[in-house]
Amino acid sequence: MEDRAMRERQLKLSDKVRSLNMCRLDNRPYPIFRELCQIEEKSHEPHARHVVEAYLAMIEIVGEQPADSPLGYTQTKERQFAKMYLDENPNSAQSVEMKKRILTGANAFLEKQFIREIESLIAKHPHEAKLGGLPDITSKVKAYIRLRSARKDLVPDNTELQQIQGEYVWAVVFYLLRSGNVNEAAQYVNDNSNHFRGIDRTFSTYLNNYAASEDRRITNRKLLERCTNEYVQRYRNAPDNSIDPFRMACYKVIGRIELANRNLDGFNTDINDWIWLQFNLAREGDKTVEMAGESYGLAELQTSIREIGLKHFPKTVSEDSSGSFGMFFYLQVLSGMFEDAIGYLYPFSYVDAVHFGLALEYYATAAKTCHRSILAE
Repeated sequence: MEDRAMRERQLKLSDKVRSLNMCRLDNRPYPIFRELCQIEEKSHEPHARHVVEAYLAMIEIVGEQPADSPLGYTQTKERQFAKMYLDENPNSAQSVEMKKRILTGANAFLEKQFIREIESLIAKHPHEAKLGGLPDITSKVKAYIRLRSARKDLVPDNTELQQIQGEYVWAVVFYLLRSGNVNEAAQYVNDNSNHFRGIDRTFSTYLNNYAASEDRRITNRKLLERCTNEYVQRYRNAPDNSIDPFRMACYKVIGRIELANRNLDGFNTDINDWIWLQFNLAREGDKTVEMAGESYGLAELQTSIREIGLKHFPKTVSEDSSGSFGMFFYLQVLSGMFEDAIGYLYPFSYVDAVHFGLALEYYATAAKTCHRSILAE
């Protein structure tokens, strides 16, 4: 039965590759990540979920549109990123632009993934969520917080959260940031400015500056220093369990504070929250304008992912019994280590490795070394 399922899957994949070649002959773009992802979504193998996530992340990174999208005229073209990706100078404008694209795309995927989680939880418990008739993102976040709080998995039992008119306001701001809705977070704070000034008179200034920037950072150096100092002083001097942990998380995110300690403390998180924080804090650009200790970009992020792989994930097929290799493959793709990802996946699942490698090669986001032999095979 396993052989039969594999053959059926390979036939479906070969149909997708046939469609790809027909589009290439007609000089038409082909949404290859979306097409191959459709096959992977039907797989029951334990690692398949992470391969699907890797496909979805790449869709964001390359900006791939559905074949029938009204935005089809913006469809990413074959080999569009070849020159940019293969630039050997890590500091060139093209290399920096490629690194920015990887970080931006990964963040977009992780934030959309979280919005799907919010909507899924609300759909499962509509009566308790009390979403009402205004399903904008702020309303959804408030409903999500109500559900998490009712289930007692928002924070540890002894944690005090600041409330304004019954709302956990810092949690609302954090989860708006977590879902990528930075402008909505600023709008929420501005709409409740009188209340926020009563509990934190400077936060709105920091958040508005952060929201107005192009690459999510506080651009005013004096404001950034003040934001960092406030965080450090509050962290050092406040008694235990006296500060809303979501407040500290908001400061950490918008001020990019404690880059050596990229964790969210004091409230309940999962692996996806941790992954998002790593990518959200990373920046690419002019290193000369950054403060000491503020430099944390894609290269540093990739080093961190490699270290995690060595410590926590199987290195050979004999070491894996649960498909956990899929998670490391996904992390490698998310962080732009495309050749490493394909080379790692191949011994565990050669069918997935070959087809993911084909998709990467189509856009030339993995055309350097390791998987050429795989594709030839």
